Amino acid sequence: MQEADGLLLAVDVGALSARAGLFDVAGGLLASASAGFELLRPAPHHAVYRMEAIWAAVMRAIRDALALHPGAAARVCGMAFDATSSLALSHRGAPPLEGGADVFCWADHRGEAEAEGVTVTGDRLLDYTGGTLSPEMHLPKLLWLKRHDPAAWARVTGARNLCDALAWRATGEDRHSLCGLACKWPFLPADGEGAWRRGLLQELELPDLLERGALARPPSPVGALHGRLAPEAAAELGLAPGLPVAIGLIDAEAGTLGALDSGFREAMNGTLVLIGGTSTCLMAFAPDERRIPGVWGPFRDAVFSGLWLHEAGQSLTGAALDAVLEQHPAGPRRAGAAEHAATVARVMPLLEAEGPGFAAARHVVPDWLGNARRWGRGGRGRW
Repeated sequence: MQEADGLLLAVDVGALSARAGLFDVAGGLLASASAGFELLRPAPHHAVYRMEAIWAAVMRAIRDALALHPGAAARVCGMAFDATSSLALSHRGAPPLEGGADVFCWADHRGEAEAEGVTVTGDRLLDYTGGTLSPEMHLPKLLWLKRHDPAAWARVTGARNLCDALAWRATGEDRHSLCGLACKWPFLPADGEGAWRRGLLQELELPDLLERGALARPPSPVGALHGRLAPEAAAELGLAPGLPVAIGLIDAEAGTLGALDSGFREAMNGTLVLIGGTSTCLMAFAPDERRIPGVWGPFRDAVFSGLWLHEAGQSLTGAALDAVLEQHPAGPRRAGAAEHAATVARVMPLLEAEGPGFAAARHVVPDWLGNARRWGRGGRGRW
């Protein structure tokens, strides 16, 4: 196959669905498809998935995208995964989480007390998490599981960022993305061989964490070879075995990478990338280490070698907007297609006439009643 004829397959796993996109080597999107999976809410502040359901959605999305572009399967020359910063657990015996689940959703906040306990330690890790530890990081979730369900913790054989777990499922190779370790684990890339905060893990009574799976193995940078598509996974996905699978990254970081152009290094101090989804993330890079209270990071090498990434924003803003669309009487899911189309017909001419400034003086104010509340302590922002 000539390189110019090859196609690239990108798989993005979000909070509620998996999306597959087929691209030519110049970056043009040729076909895309999506498939949903269930988010389980077994208790307040708990949010979990079943890995099998996520993988089934990945399979459907890939096969549907391939079907939209005849002959594409034979032309795919490489693929990669990105995913939310959810935490996948491999295990012996029964799944370790409620309802047969084995993946902590990033939005699972059951570990708030554990996150505060890590903050109290004053460990140097906090210099790279905005001064406090969010329950959306992986460490509080693992601490909660060990303290509240020791039997389930004993069945855990490995813990992985979801993008790494998907690539492991696809290739059989157990590797970790430097992006995921830098952004979500007690791991400081700039510290070299001492990157893991082993003293903190010892203090928290998790000294054996790095022995579960391949966490102690040196991580790989974004875009490096994770492994090659295993025969079983190839058959499930409708692709050729041996296909290169690249090291992936967290979804917001993937969106940031996609939004930047080739000249961003010269303009990085004046460039802020906004990534919208279930949450709103504001992402910026710097050539030097800058610590900003309340802002996640700086994470060195999380996307680009030698650059520091900062991440701010507000968790669940997209979910709040989705709730407005779901519940508002004039929303598209309640008003009906005709009424919603009439609203769009009024908005579009104004947008065309006013351009990008259309939204500057307009605000959507939900008509909910009741007290405002914080959505979890230690998140990227507060109401």
